[in-house]
Amino acid sequence: MATIDLPDNIERQLLALDRQVRDAVFGRGISRVALVAPLSLGLCLVIDWRLGLSGSWRLALLCGWALLFVAIIWRELLRPLRRPLSLPELAALAEREHPELKERLTSLVELRHEATPGTSPVMRDMLARQTAKVVDRLDLSDAAPAIRSPRTALLAAM
Repeated sequence: MATIDLPDNIERQLLALDRQVRDAVFGRGISRVALVAPLSLGLCLVIDWRLGLSGSWRLALLCGWALLFVAIIWRELLRPLRRPLSLPELAALAEREHPELKERLTSLVELRHEATPGTSPVMRDMLARQTAKVVDRLDLSDAAPAIRSPRTALLAAM
């Protein structure tokens, strides 16, 4: 199935939005790892101090902390970064922030396949031109989620 290229301005803005979303997800993940790792290690130290654990229990506690640390890195950093955002997801994210697009962007992205049944090439071209005009006046990067990363990063730095 051949695909139709999106207009350059739309593709450029969607790719920039994808980059910003990935940066936000990475920032959130790093902040959470930097917050949870020292807190959980501190908890392990407090448990050891309060209970006076033997060497084998200390090793087991440290191994448990290391497994937790690896699990947090996987869950908060690696897994979200490996999951690619599709163009329809990016278009929906942009349209949530810019309702004046009136679902044109999502429709254009979803109809970019030539063999989509029931679509006319003339209508797809007209939709592409109209959407490109509207997108020229907008900055789709507004749609990138902030995800409270600065707050989490500040907590992690303390």
